[in-house]
Amino acid sequence: MNVLLVDDSAEIRTRLGEMLSSLQGVARVGAVASVADARRSIALQPPDIVVLDLHMSVGSGLDVLQALRTAGTAVTTIVLTNDPSPQWRRSCLQAGAAFVFDKSAEFQRTLDVVAGLARAAMAGSGNGGRKVAATEEALRASEQRYHDLFENTADAIFTTDVDLNFTSLNGAAEALLGYTRDEARHLNVAAILTPETLEAVRHRLKEQQNGKAPSMYETEILTRAGRRVPIEVTARLIWRDGLPVGIQGIARDISERKQLEQGLRQAHKMEAVGRLAGGVAHDFNNLLTVILGLSQEIVERVPADDPSHADAAQIVSAGEFAAGMVRQLLAFSRQQIVAPRVLDLKAIVGRLTPLLQRLIGADIDLTFRTGGEPYAVQADPGQLEQVIMNLVVNARDAMPKGGTLTIETSGTVVKAPDFPDRPWMKPGEYVLLAVTDTGQGMDAETKSHIFEPFFTTKAAGRGTGLGLSTVYGIVKQCGGYIFVESNNLSGTVFQLYFPRRPVSEIVPMATMSPASRKSGGGERILVVDDNQGVRDFAVRVLTSRGYVVLAASSPDEARELAAESRGRIDLLLTDLVMPGLTGPELADALRTSSPWMKVIYVSGYTTEAITDGGVLDSSVVFIGKPFTAQHLAQRVRETLDGVTGS
Repeated sequence: MNVLLVDDSAEIRTRLGEMLSSLQGVARVGAVASVADARRSIALQPPDIVVLDLHMSVGSGLDVLQALRTAGTAVTTIVLTNDPSPQWRRSCLQAGAAFVFDKSAEFQRTLDVVAGLARAAMAGSGNGGRKVAATEEALRASEQRYHDLFENTADAIFTTDVDLNFTSLNGAAEALLGYTRDEARHLNVAAILTPETLEAVRHRLKEQQNGKAPSMYETEILTRAGRRVPIEVTARLIWRDGLPVGIQGIARDISERKQLEQGLRQAHKMEAVGRLAGGVAHDFNNLLTVILGLSQEIVERVPADDPSHADAAQIVSAGEFAAGMVRQLLAFSRQQIVAPRVLDLKAIVGRLTPLLQRLIGADIDLTFRTGGEPYAVQADPGQLEQVIMNLVVNARDAMPKGGTLTIETSGTVVKAPDFPDRPWMKPGEYVLLAVTDTGQGMDAETKSHIFEPFFTTKAAGRGTGLGLSTVYGIVKQCGGYIFVESNNLSGTVFQLYFPRRPVSEIVPMATMSPASRKSGGGERILVVDDNQGVRDFAVRVLTSRGYVVLAASSPDEARELAAESRGRIDLLLTDLVMPGLTGPELADALRTSSPWMKVIYVSGYTTEAITDGGVLDSSVVFIGKPFTAQHLAQRVRETLDGVTGS
């Protein structure tokens, strides 16, 4: 077969001409540098194959294609171009080209096509023309399939030379990197990788040269816009004559997967810390019940001028502070028992306004942005107020020199495509509470830890590190989501999304029940708790108020005492979680002989025994640890009198 090579580059004419001449079945390779020379050569001796450059210093490869079409010569034409864009490719094919290849990346494919046509001509002997035509059609169909796959795949496909200079990109690679094909031709891989990552890539390629098979790995690139994008990539060496001549790679943006993985790791970490916090809080609540209860008894019993009175009062103060920390731990771990109802978030914010103004001081401007309609959410009112207070205190501390604090409530509808960076957020209607400050902001490292218990950036003695972890736990217990946006020196925005409820379900704030008498009238009470300190304290409080008290350290002992009392148990005061039986199981067992018996459950944290996901059943009477003597006495009296649910 005769081949005509048309290119204005002497180097390419020489190099490609030698490669074509070495192919079996190629009898002659002619080479010309211009469109005019190409026309003369075609007129004198029509070639079987023309390999031509698209863009030349004088004229265009399209002119050669036009000349071939006008002459009616049956010639297979291969166009080489440094701009293999879809537009130029389409123009060349319409002008009569059989193949269009990337000049810098697809020399080998040019040789493969010519070699295939030459073999077909040799094998065809008498009907060589038909054989070549069939082969050309098969090669053209194969090339079209390759091109469609290359351009339409969602993965980024690229090639480089051995020095890691880009030689080609598909459309997905352009979108990923932010560079066009033309721009990428002047770009080295080093421009989109950190020095450490580039060294790792070179090491992997070196391993391939030594015989190791290519494998998929993860890395991070820097796009033209300066955005860091995690990718999953497979790169393999392209070999020719036993030597590596380039690299072919396939990459995929895994940003969404990384966000999901990060969210899952964070959720697991928070869950583990929450379990630890809940267990610690449970043990501390037992201790604090005794410490607070007995110290308050001393305060009430000892005269104010006695030195012991001041000591006991100090113990009470320290115990109350510790109890507050424990409540925050339980809120974070979502093990705090709550009694939620549907509230108007806007009304809650409005009611807190005077307190918030005093809390932040005169050097911070407090601004509210609320719509005209009520925003109904389901939450424990005390916890909701705590969320707002904690966020406001956090914002105040971030603005030591003053600034602006904005609290915004609004209704919003979340649809799946709205937040691609928050794929775990369920679509639906939400009430948004946004707290924005103009303070110091925080870096990414700080932001990744802010919801962890005891993490704080404040000076020693200025914070417990439980404020934001409490907010996190409460929002999660309400079925909501919390997000934070912040950068150094640019302020912070906390966005809290609560599932929206119908306005018709809003429950007015409850009024206080009338005070009941706190003394007993000889009623028989069975106290069951496996913690001796709590048990002894409860017995002491109730006995001093005129009740007949029986004490048991286990469910088995409680059943024995109930049997000895022959059904005369008026009230059961029992811990929720004990060895053997839970509190509700014990109550069911004792009601067979004392069907009228009232029950009060006591615990330091939530349990599914009397709650649904930490939400208290309205028919259950519950006292949270730690409790005071006054609280215990009042709750017992109210339950016996039927003031509260039994």
